[in-house]
Amino acid sequence: MTTAKLTKQMNKKFTSHLTCRIWQHLWNVNRGDVTSDGGYLLWSMPCDRCETVKTIKVRRRTGRIEGTSYVYPADYGFQGLGALDADKRGSIRLTLLDRFGKL
Repeated sequence: MTTAKLTKQMNKKFTSHLTCRIWQHLWNVNRGDVTSDGGYLLWSMPCDRCETVKTIKVRRRTGRIEGTSYVYPADYGFQGLGALDADKRGSIRLTLLDRFGKL
């Protein structure tokens, strides 16, 4: 993806989504929910910034984490961006700094 295409997509993103892509999510366990699935507990919790939901599959007997899944808001991702490398994260970071008037 070219820098111009990345910049165009970033300009359409919510600041909360960009912040989570750079600094990681702000999980709120107090707003979370725990359900039972056989020998497992499924602990779901939303991000307070972007509303992504993280679900952790916890073994009931040991407390060990057996897996983690995520459900992202429809407009969270970037088309054709793929994994974020250091350069892409840097571009997003500069966009955020500009939005906050820090550049």
